[in-house]
Amino acid sequence: MNEQTLVYMILVIRRSISLMIMFMIMRMAMLHRTMGMFMIVGNYLYRGLTMSTRTTFAHNHLPMPTR
Repeated sequence: MNEQTLVYMILVIRRSISLMIMFMIMRMAMLHRTMGMFMIVGNYLYRGLTMSTRTTFAHNHLPMPTR
């Protein structure tokens, strides 16, 4: 009983992990443009937040890129 349930759980976990990997690959292949746009927007937001919150620290210690 316990061994059967363990084997069944392992099989279910393996199948779910493989399905998750396939789903992630398909999502990345389908939404490549949107992911790129989201990455660019997130990068701009992160840069704006860092520049607005820590301008003195960035200008004193970090060489900031012009773009």
